Amino acid sequence: MNQPTHNRVPFIQDLWNSLFNHTDLDPQRICCSIQGETYTYQEFSKRVQLQVYRLEAFSKTVANSLENASLDRWNRYSTSTENKIKQATVDTPLTSDISPNNSIIVTNPNFRIGVVIEDNIDTYCYIIACILHGCAFVPIQPSYPANRLHDILEMAELDAWFGPSETPVLSNSTFLHLNSVDIERISNSNHVDKLNSDELAVGNSQISRSHFDNSTGLGSDNALDIPNSFKSTDLRWVNELKNPILWESIAYILFTSGTTGKPKGVPISYSNLQHFYEGFWDLGYQLTASDRFLQMFELTFDLSVSSFLIPLCLGASFHTLNKSIIKPLALYDVLESQNISFALMVPSAVEMLAPYADDIELPHLKYTQFCGEAFKLSQLNTWSSCCSKTQIDNVYGPTEATIYCTRYTAYPLSHPPKQKNGIVCIGQPMKHVALKLSDNQELMLGGSQTTSGYLHSTDEQKAKFQEGYYLSGDLAEFDGQDYFCLGRLDDQVKVQGYRVELSELEFAATRIGENVRFKAIAVVSDSNTKLHLFCVATDEDPFDIKTFEKALKELLPWYMVPHQVHKITEFPLNANGKIDKKQLIDLYVNL
Repeated sequence: MNQPTHNRVPFIQDLWNSLFNHTDLDPQRICCSIQGETYTYQEFSKRVQLQVYRLEAFSKTVANSLENASLDRWNRYSTSTENKIKQATVDTPLTSDISPNNSIIVTNPNFRIGVVIEDNIDTYCYIIACILHGCAFVPIQPSYPANRLHDILEMAELDAWFGPSETPVLSNSTFLHLNSVDIERISNSNHVDKLNSDELAVGNSQISRSHFDNSTGLGSDNALDIPNSFKSTDLRWVNELKNPILWESIAYILFTSGTTGKPKGVPISYSNLQHFYEGFWDLGYQLTASDRFLQMFELTFDLSVSSFLIPLCLGASFHTLNKSIIKPLALYDVLESQNISFALMVPSAVEMLAPYADDIELPHLKYTQFCGEAFKLSQLNTWSSCCSKTQIDNVYGPTEATIYCTRYTAYPLSHPPKQKNGIVCIGQPMKHVALKLSDNQELMLGGSQTTSGYLHSTDEQKAKFQEGYYLSGDLAEFDGQDYFCLGRLDDQVKVQGYRVELSELEFAATRIGENVRFKAIAVVSDSNTKLHLFCVATDEDPFDIKTFEKALKELLPWYMVPHQVHKITEFPLNANGKIDKKQLIDLYVNL
């Protein structure tokens, strides 16, 4: 397969071609391995096809219901309002032939579809079906506390959902459960355009893997039939047909922690995602359909989107961790056994693998990207010594800027990598990204990868978006060529009037305990701010807290010396693999 001309073709066309329209590729080629089970492109595409058909049937049902004005929750799509035909002009026109510079008319509503997150093939197929149909997918993590789930559902304003019928909160909701759509009944119906909601949902119709094997695939005499219109080699939602995707409509909504106590909804548009896609290929990675990608992230974390979407658009494969294995071993197992050639990881993954560094051999690993938290020079040195043949890139970006938006190649280099306080440089903006610094050195992110705002944003949240830029909350420097992220603005604290960078404290600590991992946290009480330093050392390391504290006082001014040093066995991690600061405080700090 030749590499697609990514500066011309929207990612959805590439995705469609990989799944349905590549006659030059073997349909039995590997698409993904999930929880140790492998699936081919033939299996995956048939499952996706089924869910697209469910969405199309749902869409037609809603259109019919709107005409009867019978469903209040779809008022935003009402045919009696100005939304009957939506028009929008893309601010930064796509370079695609398919997306014209003038207004795009869309008559297919941008439905918001909840996807209950499970680590199985169906979850990925639900998401891909939403993308192909021009819907917005909203990942729902069922293990979240009930109050948080209620907040997310209230803000997301779902129209329907995919997932197990017994999912808490959703199972008793009024949202249509798309898995209950009776495909066999609908496929045999001659009046799908006239279906109503009662005809659409007629009980759970779960489909087993046996429906998708070679002998009884969709469309065969022994399985559910998908009408020919859904087998077309044309991508009906992108090409110049009746329902082109509105590029400014929402592709997905992710929820991040908010200062108000409620999660913030971050909507990412199809335009944002397309511009990220173009920016990714502009980085110069030499990848083909034979490459194998690591997918180590929970699907509520935006780094997961790149980890499965890029390989699927390329006709390559992605591989998840086996959760039945302890995480460090599972990570190394998939990197080694699946011959991973492209890995996007959080820097904490290096710490997890450090005990096995002497045994790590990954000859197939061509590219490693690190993102999600500060990438330390010590982590770079560890990984480059393990994987001397890989290109190591530090990529940076918050959810609001669509996955990541800068890149710095830190290895191999003919000179020492750029760093500040032991944190590797974040480099330069991607193709469609603009960066600048505010008066207080806050990094501001602009360009067509950046979302325009939060769902139902408060005045405080609206203030994060100014004149086309998002205020990242990250303290940064620019050396005339590259940017450096120095930490969060809220990691810049004042102790008795003195300004302290927590990253500087951590860097000083690593100069004393070279084989020890450190995390500094500022705990603010009513009366003062106290610094706490957490450290993880191996049993073999002769790390002594009293000796360490004495040495630290010789390196730092008195106001930067931590109030207390905590030696712990391991850092607690959140669902995204980052160090969980709140847990550290709750577990070890006596407030």
